[in-house]
Amino acid sequence: MGSRSIKNQLNYAVLECCAFGESKRAEKMNHNSDANLYKIYSFTYRDDMKDIAKALAKHVEETTKHKLVKDITTDDVQRFLDDKAKTARNTTLEKYRSQLMKLEQICRHVYKSKLAWSMADVLQPISAMPSAKVRDKAIARDVAEKIAKTMQENSRSDAYKSPLLSSYLGMRVEETSLIRAKAVRLSGGEFGLGEVAITDNIAKGGRDRIIPVIDKKTRDCLEDLIAGKEPMDFLIQTRDGENMQPANITNQFRKALVAMGLDKEYVHTKNHALRKDFAQRFYDMIRRTKGKAAAIEATNRVLGHGATRSVQELAAYVANIW
Repeated sequence: MGSRSIKNQLNYAVLECCAFGESKRAEKMNHNSDANLYKIYSFTYRDDMKDIAKALAKHVEETTKHKLVKDITTDDVQRFLDDKAKTARNTTLEKYRSQLMKLEQICRHVYKSKLAWSMADVLQPISAMPSAKVRDKAIARDVAEKIAKTMQENSRSDAYKSPLLSSYLGMRVEETSLIRAKAVRLSGGEFGLGEVAITDNIAKGGRDRIIPVIDKKTRDCLEDLIAGKEPMDFLIQTRDGENMQPANITNQFRKALVAMGLDKEYVHTKNHALRKDFAQRFYDMIRRTKGKAAAIEATNRVLGHGATRSVQELAAYVANIW
């Protein structure tokens, strides 16, 4: 592993396991290969893994004298998670533990070493954060439309389209930044009104999905957004033809809240809150026709969540699971 810092060793391992463009599904179906355990298929997940690797390295380098990744122990990883529990919520701690399990497999593959992390023995601590803290208060669609209008009035950029896409389709801000016109289909789909394909590794965790258009208002909005666009054009495009960065979109979103006097009401809220109103509307629609179990599964799917997402975790998006 050389004499590089633990931070550089972990970062190198993550980059070595990037497999952009390869099929995650194909690897899963290949029972003679374990490559799915360590390969990274999307840019978003790569960035997540780089972040957790950096955080773990910082903790280890500050609290131990370890020089190599293979020197990291189960206790080191447990102390890292315990420390994170002071400022992270339970869902975030669960995500950290899952990422560390992946990181362990990555390092085993890259460094051909049996690590002593033993992630199976690492316990997920309970968050010390107060449960009363409210974040990402849901933003109703009519408010989202007013925010988009304010953003459009205050800037000549396409950033205003992002809250519309998030509110009408439940898309993450990163997805709105990268979606191209070719992804929008204005016919067919689950409800006959069209659909939007989230593919090309733009989704969190590389999880492709199809978002059905659920009402005529959404269809009309999409028709306006793709008007005059070529298939490979970004819906939110800069003057040089590139996609607008999520941070720029979020910045304009927060400025609009301030301009509208909504920054106090939505003090902890970012674009992510727009997904919550969509999630509730979608859940209610499926619940009425197909029942509770189907509504939970369908809502998790359309939001781009993992298949194992629990009812409790969905409750962070759907306030009324009736």
